Amino acid sequence: MHRLRQDFADSQYQIVAIVRVGTWRRFEAGLKQLVSIKRLDCVIIAGGDGTIATVLNGLIRRTQLHIGLLPAGTGNSFARSLGLPLDYEAASAVIKAGKTRQAAVGTINGQVFVNAAAIGLSATSAAHISDTTKRYFGRLAYFISGAKYLAGHRPFEVTIKLPRSTHQFKTHELLINNGSFHGGNVIDHHTSAYKNYLTFTALGVDESRWQYIKSQWHIRQGNHRQDRTLFSVSAAQATITTKPRRRIHADGEVISRTPAEFKIKPSAITVFVP
Repeated sequence: MHRLRQDFADSQYQIVAIVRVGTWRRFEAGLKQLVSIKRLDCVIIAGGDGTIATVLNGLIRRTQLHIGLLPAGTGNSFARSLGLPLDYEAASAVIKAGKTRQAAVGTINGQVFVNAAAIGLSATSAAHISDTTKRYFGRLAYFISGAKYLAGHRPFEVTIKLPRSTHQFKTHELLINNGSFHGGNVIDHHTSAYKNYLTFTALGVDESRWQYIKSQWHIRQGNHRQDRTLFSVSAAQATITTKPRRRIHADGEVISRTPAEFKIKPSAITVFVP
């Protein structure tokens, strides 16, 4: 914390408060303190996607606020999607340079998520990953947990209702992306937080576990658009229902359950960019 004060002492902003992320009780108390500050021009968030989303849920109505990001999470997918450097020194320099750009965020039943959400295997495995495991194994923690639960995972029925169409299928996983990264890996080069839509991608709609693995591989190789068992559609909003009801995992945390209303909030935040 002393370093943060020192590094930004010569910036255009005066630091009025620092909120430490430790236990949820401490974090919650710190967020209340942050929200209570009436004159707030800039917030610098050091953390991963979950920390960023939690802070923005409390500040999203402050449209004139500038957001600086210091990536310090497991996958840092949102920072990657925005094209930000992951190194502390380089990320600090971006903030101090002062160049900004507006970016979109998504919402799930009104709750903000910044980068990606998942329904299915990812949510099941994420629910059983502790913070300690994520710190120790990093992005590998998601792969280990996913492999553990894939053998017994059953495909589920999904209905995506868009303004002009409805899609139904069975799958092991549905991804909802605002950014191009998920779990620190590229999911869709065409999706960006600088565009005003969400991308809905179902992996292995033929219900096969083996095809699900191949679809994951195709995505990471960037050739998933040739995968005939992969469904993908982009839209500004959608209502998603599943049978049975499923957890929704967003930005590294399980935050809701289906059914859910997904929406994009265009130009919702102003972020410092290179």
